[in-house]
Amino acid sequence: MDAALPLLRASRLFGQLDPRHHATFARSARRSRYERGGVLWQAGDPVREFTIIVSGVVKICAPMRQGHSAIVGIF
Repeated sequence: MDAALPLLRASRLFGQLDPRHHATFARSARRSRYERGGVLWQAGDPVREFTIIVSGVVKICAPMRQGHSAIVGIF
């Protein structure tokens, strides 16, 4: 996905990689949109991919007793 290349190059995490690595990551990239309140992952999910958040806010919650959850972080 060519649209991923500028994102990878601008990323603090991936920006300093050799450009060949950008191309490798970009080939497997896919764009996803999530509705407000949507779930990206849940605790215990196997790691199959990495995610770059292009815009929006991500809230990380931890499950608590009695079905409640605690906000661990907002990014």
